[in-house]
Amino acid sequence: MLNDYIYQSLVHMGNASHQLSWGLTVLDHANVPKEVQEEIRLTVIEVSNAIREMQEKLRVQKSSIHK
Repeated sequence: MLNDYIYQSLVHMGNASHQLSWGLTVLDHANVPKEVQEEIRLTVIEVSNAIREMQEKLRVQKSSIHK
């Protein structure tokens, strides 16, 4: 898998999405105004959705390469 850069990219993107989610969980315990938390939550959702879309595009590329 070391030479499979698409696979590595997919894994790192998944990890990034997980870290964003974990950041939101931790933020729940911070003294941050609810409006700011909501703005951050919506931004994380947007970024996570964009990551999923890019992952899907990479999966399509990966499958077309291996045919």
